[in-house]
Amino acid sequence: MAQEVPHRSGQDLAGNTFWEMKDALNAERWRRMVRYTKRTHMGDATVSPQWHQWLRHTRDEPPSIHEQAADITRQSQLKHNAALADARWAAKARYIEKPQAPTPQIGAGLNPLDSGRARAAQDQQSTAEKTAINPGSDYQPDSWTPGPTAR
Repeated sequence: MAQEVPHRSGQDLAGNTFWEMKDALNAERWRRMVRYTKRTHMGDATVSPQWHQWLRHTRDEPPSIHEQAADITRQSQLKHNAALADARWAAKARYIEKPQAPTPQIGAGLNPLDSGRARAAQDQQSTAEKTAINPGSDYQPDSWTPGPTAR
């Protein structure tokens, strides 16, 4: 059985052409293919989702140029909205991170005894934070021996 001459079904915005012909092995099925432009390297070849659906026989009619242009507009709007959502997310308070403690103002309505206590408490807190984060350069973990297993 001779294969029919392919006829051109359409073109995408990148200049790729899409072709359709009768399949030589299955006369009831149409074979669909794409021919990329000569300037396109095979590693850089891409097909839009609408044309991919047409190539895989998911949709019957090839997409129009207007439909492809509307999809490009939709994609750019989606990228813009995603950037706005990322900016809103970055502006929100981080609930995982430790909240910033307000530093007490020395001499602002406190008596000298209270300001000394506040300063000592702050020094003690910063020392505890430093040791919790970094135990020191001479730190060696204690040895550990596992106990017998319970049966």
